Amino acid sequence: MREILYRDAIREALDEEMARDERVLLIGEDIGFIGGNFKATVGLREKYGDMRVKDAPISEAGFTGMGVGMALTGLRPVVELMFSDFLLVAADQVVNQMGKIRYMSGGQAKAPMVIRCPIGGGRSSAAQHSQSMQAMVAHFPGIKVLVPSTAQEVKGLLKSAIRDDDPVVFFEHKMEYAKTFEIDDDVELIPIGKADIKRTGSDITIVATSSQVMASLRAAEKLAAEGISCEIVDLRSIVPLDRETIIASVRKTGRLLVVDEAYEFCGIGAEICANVLEDVFYDLVAPVGRIATPGVPLPFSPALEMPIIPSEEKIAEKVRDMIRKSAAAASRPGQGGVRATSLARRIAAARGVDLSAASGSGSFGKIVKADALSAPIGALYGAGQGTAADPAGGKRVARVVPYTGVRKIIGERLSGSMNAAPHIYFLQKADLSELLSQRENVNSKQGRKTSVTDYIARAAVMALQAFPQMNASLTSGGIEEYESVNIGIAVAAPGGLIVPVVKEAQGMGVLEFSKTSSILIDKAREGRLTPDEYTGGTFTVSNLGMFGIENFTAIINPPEAGILAVGAVNDEAVVTTAPDGSKGIAIRPTIGLTLSVDHRVVDGLLGAQFVAEVKRLLENPAELIGG
Repeated sequence: MREILYRDAIREALDEEMARDERVLLIGEDIGFIGGNFKATVGLREKYGDMRVKDAPISEAGFTGMGVGMALTGLRPVVELMFSDFLLVAADQVVNQMGKIRYMSGGQAKAPMVIRCPIGGGRSSAAQHSQSMQAMVAHFPGIKVLVPSTAQEVKGLLKSAIRDDDPVVFFEHKMEYAKTFEIDDDVELIPIGKADIKRTGSDITIVATSSQVMASLRAAEKLAAEGISCEIVDLRSIVPLDRETIIASVRKTGRLLVVDEAYEFCGIGAEICANVLEDVFYDLVAPVGRIATPGVPLPFSPALEMPIIPSEEKIAEKVRDMIRKSAAAASRPGQGGVRATSLARRIAAARGVDLSAASGSGSFGKIVKADALSAPIGALYGAGQGTAADPAGGKRVARVVPYTGVRKIIGERLSGSMNAAPHIYFLQKADLSELLSQRENVNSKQGRKTSVTDYIARAAVMALQAFPQMNASLTSGGIEEYESVNIGIAVAAPGGLIVPVVKEAQGMGVLEFSKTSSILIDKAREGRLTPDEYTGGTFTVSNLGMFGIENFTAIINPPEAGILAVGAVNDEAVVTTAPDGSKGIAIRPTIGLTLSVDHRVVDGLLGAQFVAEVKRLLENPAELIGG
């Protein structure tokens, strides 16, 4: 590790890229003789000459347009604007030319160029030289937008930006240029579009940009002494946006605060909140928060300027306020102070549910109908279950398991399924004598242990092909029937139930299905599944037979139309028919099957035909193995 000024890290990145690639050149006002307005290009003109470090006249539209032309001819120009405010002077070249050329040429032309420009207030540069323009640029497609925080980020991201084939606007905070940071001896390229968690925490996620990352870290230190644990996410890249890192953090902490120095209205904070809200809505315990510059021109006077710029004090106070309000809402006694719909209150009154102890899945924790219907035992009182003041009813509580994360998501999905989808069930038993014999032969010949579930899943796939109306979902547009047969296999993972999905199973034999599902099941138990591997199912198989369960009914996994519950294989007495027609009794291994279907999609006859076909295939395994 070594210490370096922020501006010197920029100069190192430019120097290294110019030495590496002779197509890289610099153009801007006073970047040659003076070394730039903030001294980030000192010495580069002397090293590389006037043809590669070009002082430009005071015409941002002119030399930015020259940069676009250079990029179109195969060069990699780095254009420096003295202030990000001057992007407005060059707006047509930036937005309508640089950002659209690749699209408008059908990919035949590209503009690999970088525009460097300082942002932010704090040095009394007044209203026309203190703005932060990142939200404006991010609004227009075709341009990557970066907001480096430390010297490590500014060097690693600038090198990546110069090598990128798309145009990049690179925002540097003017108050960081003369600050010292520790960086690696050899700074590696930082991938564009990947945020960085600068500090881990459990109470609140703070997503910050540029210099506000350091302000957030300082605020987090103060808050830690008060017992508040902050997770700091350095956004680094606005376009493309690393949604995954933000979402994962918010799902862990339950609170989100976005800090960005640009104007609040239509700003980065608003975009991030709206962008991730659909994915974290039910994980939030408090409304999302924003800290930004209010909608007024930045004053020249320091006494007026500094109070409106985001700061560590404002961040710390906002975090305290968010924690305080959400804690107060959670601790309000009785139902009077609980956020709940009127329908939820009527259901709660009828069922004897204390809403102050119930979990809310509605907007910002509001308790809705499904919550009142599925309130956990600890939230019940009356009828011998306790009272609102004493929900345990005098019982000694050993522990309280948080109803959060995967368990809460599963509970809400399945509660919704039971409430929305009228379930109808079909019970069947199948004789597995021949299948178990055939399975033993296959396993010995192939050297691979196939499971009974593999054959049942294969039978389900073939039955779905025979009755495609079963391979369907009810949508707002009607009942969709699918060509793809995507089979979900319910798996008990450490974090709760999860259903990895074997895609395009109609094209697989038993052995291929067995291999594919085994890999997915292992990943599920290790918590390594990607979203694509547990979404998109069209039918699910759930097997509890290995736990000795003979029969059970499963809840449909929405938006699928059916799920097949599989019980244990048991020896049972069955009636047999000899070739001469005589009857007899034999002991055979049989298995219990229960089909649950959405009666809005599947009628009784279709359900009966489907489960009968599954039984037939299991009792004639040559068709399964041959397929």
